Amino acid sequence: MFLEHSNVLLKKDEKIIYAAPHNISLAEEKTVSLGADYGGVSVRVMKGVSVRVGKAKARKVEQLVELDRGALTITNKRFIYSGKRQNRSFNLSAIQSIDSDGDFLVINRSGKTKAEYYSGLGIINFKYQIKPNPGETFKEVDLEYRFNGDKIRRLIQLVFQGDY
Repeated sequence: MFLEHSNVLLKKDEKIIYAAPHNISLAEEKTVSLGADYGGVSVRVMKGVSVRVGKAKARKVEQLVELDRGALTITNKRFIYSGKRQNRSFNLSAIQSIDSDGDFLVINRSGKTKAEYYSGLGIINFKYQIKPNPGETFKEVDLEYRFNGDKIRRLIQLVFQGDY
């Protein structure tokens, strides 16, 4: 287990492998309108009345839009996101593909047409200090382990392979 705090109720034989209690962002790609381009001419018909002839073309782009912020718990069986506005829970077996890019985890799963982007995963850092016992000759060592999307992707892959 990589963090003890989680409000998720575990099922039989379920174990937490990662839990971030807050500030995980859930985002999806959305089509966003940037306005419109107009082309054509205006013709004055009479005083105070004009007719515009032409066409308008909307400018739209795909953008990553944050939907919510909340807690993320990954168990050996499920992926659970609990936000203020949205909750998502699915079996790890529903994941079709998983990718990561630094702080992002990108999940494509069955039953969803759009990828889900989770970020803020690097909020968990472990710091260890290894000290020699009396009579041992090695020097004290400070270690730090920082989670990110790449490491969480690898954790999920290990669960799939049965290595975790």
